[in-house]
Amino acid sequence: RKDKRAAPTDFMFNLGTGKSFSINTIFEILKERISYNKKPVRGHQRPCEVFEMRLHARHAETALRWEPKVSLEQGIEKTLLWFKKKLRV
Repeated sequence: RKDKRAAPTDFMFNLGTGKSFSINTIFEILKERISYNKKPVRGHQRPCEVFEMRLHARHAETALRWEPKVSLEQGIEKTLLWFKKKLRV
């Protein structure tokens, strides 16, 4: 259609809470949840390595009326439960 305007479904959205979490924080949360007792393996810094990423959902909030409803910890827990169910662990 010549007069077609973009709809919310025509876009991709970054979703996030606007808060950033270090990989160390995520490691510690996962370590606790899966009873992992080893120390993290740290390597050398790589070129163009991302040290912080903070996604917000303003565009999705406006276009889709979407808002985050779970915390990082809750999201990790739900993800682990999904994998356990899929892998039957």
